[in-house]
Amino acid sequence: MAVSDRILNRASLGLGILTLCVMILGPLVRANDAGLACPDWPLCYGHVIPPYEFRVYLEFIHRAAVAVMGVLFLAWFVYIMVGFRNQFWKPATLAMALLISQILLGALTITEKLDPYIVKSHLINALLYWSCILFVWFRTGPGGSKEARSIKMLSIVLLALVFGQIYLGGRVSTNEAGLACTSFPACYKIQVFEESGASHWSSIYFPTMMGHVEKHMSHRFMAYALLVFLSVFYWMAGKKMQSRSRSSLRLVLLLAILQSTLGALNVLFQIPVPVTVAHSAIAIVLYGAALIHVLEVTGARQHD
Repeated sequence: MAVSDRILNRASLGLGILTLCVMILGPLVRANDAGLACPDWPLCYGHVIPPYEFRVYLEFIHRAAVAVMGVLFLAWFVYIMVGFRNQFWKPATLAMALLISQILLGALTITEKLDPYIVKSHLINALLYWSCILFVWFRTGPGGSKEARSIKMLSIVLLALVFGQIYLGGRVSTNEAGLACTSFPACYKIQVFEESGASHWSSIYFPTMMGHVEKHMSHRFMAYALLVFLSVFYWMAGKKMQSRSRSSLRLVLLLAILQSTLGALNVLFQIPVPVTVAHSAIAIVLYGAALIHVLEVTGARQHD
């Protein structure tokens, strides 16, 4: 690996990790109901550094981390455009466009008072921006494995399912539908009275798909589908893959199981802050792992 490749690889890894931290700060801000703790933008109560208050500083630290990431991104972007224009100018330029739109969406999130559509767009845009960084990091590394076409296609389907699941999760959180169902694995329980006067509780697994209940249960059903798909994929194709591909798929499966467990705990314990933040954080890491698995099995390599 050339020295320039090694520098870009390490820079991309660092920028990717910082981006991950910034993305995790977002759910931490939301879980503490601090999304509008700074009601103005880009300042906070008219200050560059606002007076201390816990929720204000959660939002302020999030903004400060984005600013640091933006400065480092500019250095990363310039380095690519000067030394790697023929190889990485497309993902770098796309990342630049996504970062600009991410900043604008962040401002609109404040000015539009946490509009659900803007908040969801903010999340999806962040994932796409992060994808560009991870792509450059992987392409400047040691390379991937050449796998069968069927495995490549199934891996891409897996990534699409994870992406869809995160979108549905954002739909639940931004519309405050996390407790539309108060039981697990059933949605909720109802008390049924018999003619004798006795009563019992009946679990409702398939409620009417309307409103907040539909948003909540769509997220659950996608989680079930993702786990079944992943389990069958790993069981049927795992032994046919090269060791690195198999390991990356195993990591995705383990993260999906952890993510589903945290989702159940979210409901059972009425969305406690530590659990809901961990749930969101693992979702982001799960997406990153699924993307890296796709890059691995498609044999994406550093430029020649």
